[in-house]
Amino acid sequence: MTNREIDVLVAEKVMGWHKDYSWWANAEGDWMEKIEAEEYEPGFNPSEDIASAWQVVEKLFRVHKMTFSITLKDGDGWEAELAGWVNGISDIDTWGHHDEGSEVSFRGESSRQETAPLAICLAALKAVGAQVLLA
Repeated sequence: MTNREIDVLVAEKVMGWHKDYSWWANAEGDWMEKIEAEEYEPGFNPSEDIASAWQVVEKLFRVHKMTFSITLKDGDGWEAELAGWVNGISDIDTWGHHDEGSEVSFRGESSRQETAPLAICLAALKAVGAQVLLA
């Protein structure tokens, strides 16, 4: 999966945006930048741009109250971690904590990648239950 494909998946699954022809609209219907165009500026590019990746972190905090941490691992890239009690974010409970009488479960996801933006994107996609196949 390319970074562009990861960006599209993040826009759909994490940000809640939908594609309308070659433009994106957010949940409120506001038009966004082209995401798949060869030339775009500044554009939503969370797999490579830390400002765009931070929008992803803010969305997960604002909507799902997920906490976030990022750590530079000695010689082994960046590790992004997202965790929190969430309602209906996924059928899978990665850390195994689930209250049988409730739809609320504890989610904890992490990803270690060469760059911080890519680590954030992949942890966020895991947190919302999206499947990502990296080459």
